[in-house]
Amino acid sequence: MTSAANIAARPWQFALVAVLIYAAAITPALLRHGFDPSAFVVAGDQFIDPSQLPSPIYVRPHSSGYDGQFYYRLALAPFDFRQPLYGVQIDTPAYRMQRIVYPVLAWAVSLAQPRLVPLALLLVNLAGITAIAVLSARLTRRLELPAIVPIAIMLWPGFLVTLTHDTTEIVSAAFVLAALDRYFAGRWLTFAILAAVAMLARETAALVFGGLFVYEALSRNLWRAVICGLTVVPFLIWRQSLTMIWHAVPSASAMDVLNWPLVGIVQAFTGILFGDYVIPTGVRGLILRGYAFVSIAFLVAFSALTASRIVGGRKVLVAAWLPLVALMSILGVNGPWVEPIGFFRAFTECWIIGCLLLDARFAQSRFAMPAGNAGRDLDRRRLACDDHDQLIQRHKAGPTGCRLEPGAAGRQNFD
Repeated sequence: MTSAANIAARPWQFALVAVLIYAAAITPALLRHGFDPSAFVVAGDQFIDPSQLPSPIYVRPHSSGYDGQFYYRLALAPFDFRQPLYGVQIDTPAYRMQRIVYPVLAWAVSLAQPRLVPLALLLVNLAGITAIAVLSARLTRRLELPAIVPIAIMLWPGFLVTLTHDTTEIVSAAFVLAALDRYFAGRWLTFAILAAVAMLARETAALVFGGLFVYEALSRNLWRAVICGLTVVPFLIWRQSLTMIWHAVPSASAMDVLNWPLVGIVQAFTGILFGDYVIPTGVRGLILRGYAFVSIAFLVAFSALTASRIVGGRKVLVAAWLPLVALMSILGVNGPWVEPIGFFRAFTECWIIGCLLLDARFAQSRFAMPAGNAGRDLDRRRLACDDHDQLIQRHKAGPTGCRLEPGAAGRQNFD
């Protein structure tokens, strides 16, 4: 994995390494819970009645749980709209059900067997990690990106958060990258299908393909603009269906987390420094505050760095990235900025598209040169070793290409 060529030529090897690293990273958490994958559901007894579950899972007492418990419920019966069902009460059904792809995939993998659903949720996300690694390597080759890009994508902390909380970001990211790969390959039918699925996995993917639509329309590529526009139709139909079923707009519950641009980020910083951003006190609280501060500062710096590529970067990717970073800027402190788990999840698509903007010109900048130089040094050493081995083999083969036997006339020694 020392150069873009190596990664692109062996995407499945790169993916294998990536998924093994993530599997190793989640092993300690599984070990603490006796290798029970239902721990990643993060179920709480405020929304789940353990006595009504079709199969036992780990439920935290006196807890509201986390979002994964609602995708667990949908994976049990994705097309059953009764509420509550199997002892699970979904807090905002219209909002949760708009992200239907992940639970449907888990339901299919589990063969509709409730006892297998927690494992299926984890396996689907691990498969998503594999797909993201393969697709990031393919896009690196297709777009002639520097070696740092697929590695940076796979190092995104939000993937580990998603794996350990059974949420939708990995699946959505995989379909977004798959759609972009087909877009740049000019395979429009496959692109349209994958883009539509990506939006049904997570609604924020609509910003990516909305950006592509605007780009194609402004470039007067009307046929491409029509295709990009049509990708949103299944998403709109599904949202309208949920509105009619639940008598609530899916996005209504998310409106209270919006604020003026950058206000949420500033409030997060001030809360970390002077307020009660984290509940724990003492050393643990100090560590959590420091981690949150550094994480938010890193995301702000990354966004500023990516914004510097707006003029010189690939315009279609700029069009896909700008709506995402605009959304991140108006999220309030009572939304994803409230904790690292939240903003690492919310920032996933923004990170991935931003990494794709770090093209060859960026690779020559002072930010990427150290990593690029290290990769080139390793490549030179590997090639030097290969050349040395080939030289020895040629000498052993003799002048006619036939291997010389010991004792033969003209024998050459290589000590």
